[in-house]
Amino acid sequence: MRILSAASAFPEYHYTQRQLIDAFLQHWGPLVSDVRKLELLHHNVGVDGRYLARPIEQYVNMTFGQANNVWIETAQRLGAEAVSKALALAGIPPDRPGAIIFVSVTGISSPSIDALLVNRLGLSPHIRRTPIFGLGCVAGAAGLARAADYVRAYPDQYVILLSVELCSLTLQRDDVSPANLISTGLFGDGAAAVIVAGRDCPQSGIEIVDTCPTFYPDTEDVMGWAISEKGFRIVLSPSVPEVIAANVGRFGFPSCPQPTHPRRYLKLDSAHRRPQNPPRHAAGPRNHGSGSGRLLGLPATHGEPFLHIRSHRPRRNHAEPPSAHRHLEHTGSHGPRLLLRTPAAEVVISVCLPMPR
Repeated sequence: MRILSAASAFPEYHYTQRQLIDAFLQHWGPLVSDVRKLELLHHNVGVDGRYLARPIEQYVNMTFGQANNVWIETAQRLGAEAVSKALALAGIPPDRPGAIIFVSVTGISSPSIDALLVNRLGLSPHIRRTPIFGLGCVAGAAGLARAADYVRAYPDQYVILLSVELCSLTLQRDDVSPANLISTGLFGDGAAAVIVAGRDCPQSGIEIVDTCPTFYPDTEDVMGWAISEKGFRIVLSPSVPEVIAANVGRFGFPSCPQPTHPRRYLKLDSAHRRPQNPPRHAAGPRNHGSGSGRLLGLPATHGEPFLHIRSHRPRRNHAEPPSAHRHLEHTGSHGPRLLLRTPAAEVVISVCLPMPR
């Protein structure tokens, strides 16, 4: 089970964070008790700019139905671009993959986007389709796990995993809650696709060693949507860092041995949600959101990192400086665990899912 390639696609409308802050101040100024806090919040999330599905002025009077229609059109276009790039990078013809998994939580469509892409991309008419809605930040990791399940059963086949999240289209214009103010400062629009191959396929790539879904009790109210006639309203509990800190690392991989190479989990600061006490040979936490905003649910090409996991190979000898250590960095949020192996290291991506009471 190997990841052969990854590719992304973004809308043509890009705005700096300063431009977006000014637009939100103009719209929300009368509704926010202290506009300086709104500006400070959006500035401190560490995002330089974001891509939007539509020009910013079109969001002012957009209804839920109109936003969802834009989502269907844009998801097809960006999804087709990302999948085409990923297939080309892997050297796989469009009619060769045996399955496509589509994940999203920012719009709805029936037929689903994966079905609409079959004719558009010339995919096999016999391709197995699995559209998944509702996983949010976990979707990239969960999608990779489902792709691994498929190629484990069909080791001579390829799987397309496609994630499209158009977070701007979920904008709630009359909601000035802290959760909505945070989400409007963080999330952008985009798509990502990866190609996963079974063990009998000839190409090399990053090996998916194992996956392990884990549910955390009594956390269904931590993150999600409140869906109404106005669309998708963000649910984001202040307890997210505490939930992660209380649960990450508690569960292992029942079906595979523990990694043989050293690995380090960076602890999360509950107040600031930043890693604590990084190893001396590791650089500071990278700002994954700086280029285009953070994207819910996208695979490793673009995602929202709640947990940074960095795996280093041992030095060949003590004379080798720490800076020469080769390393891989992967990110995860809330969802299943993935164990990835490359020639240099083994990396665990550990994330969590809510479990109803």
